[in-house]
Amino acid sequence: MGAARSMAGDLPDANKDYSGATHHELESSLVAVHALAGRAARLRDKYLAELAANDKQREEIRADVRARSQPPSRGT
Repeated sequence: MGAARSMAGDLPDANKDYSGATHHELESSLVAVHALAGRAARLRDKYLAELAANDKQREEIRADVRARSQPPSRGT
C-alpha cells in the first residue's frame, strides 16, 4: 500500500494549465507521467499475481477440506 501512496504523491496536478509550457517542459512532463504509468502497471501486475496465488491457495484448502469430510471409501 505504501508504494501506491508514494505514487499518488508523484502525480502531477490534474488542473495544471500547460498552455504556456515550452516543448521541453511538455516532453519532460510526458516522460514523467509515462514512467509513473509503468510503475503503476508493474504494481498492478504484482497485485494481480498475489490475488491469483491467494485464490489458488484457497482452492487447495477447500479441496483438502472436501477430501477430509468425505467418508472413507470401502474397497470392493
